Amino acid sequence: MESHSIKTGICQIGKLMYDNKFVVATDGNISVRKDRLIFITPSGMSKGELTEPDIILTDLCGKKVSGTRKISSEFIMHQKIYETRPDIMAICHAHPINATAVSMTDSDLNEPLLQEVILTIGK
Repeated sequence: MESHSIKTGICQIGKLMYDNKFVVATDGNISVRKDRLIFITPSGMSKGELTEPDIILTDLCGKKVSGTRKISSEFIMHQKIYETRPDIMAICHAHPINATAVSMTDSDLNEPLLQEVILTIGK
C-alpha cells in the first residue's frame, strides 16, 4: 500500500469515526504502521476534517519524516503498542459515548445481565 492510499484511508476512517460519534471535537487518533514508518493523525484536529496533507509520517522513534502539523499527543501509546505487538498494523483510538459512559460508572462488565449474551458469547 502506497503513502497516498494510507493517508486517504486514515482520512476516511477519521470521517467515519466522527460521523458515527465515536469521537467529538479533537478526540481520538488514528495511526498505520508500514515497514519502519508510522502514519499518524495530528494533535488538536477534528478527525472529521482530515485531509491527506494533515497526516504526519514518522519513524518508529517518533522523529517526523514529513508533515507540517504537530504529531498526536498520544504517539507514545501507539508506538508502544506497535513495539509490543508486531502483528498490529493500525490503531483507531476513539471515545464512543456509550463506552465512555459505562467507564464512568461502577458497572461490572462481567455481571450477567442478559441470559442470551452469556449463552452466546460468555462473560
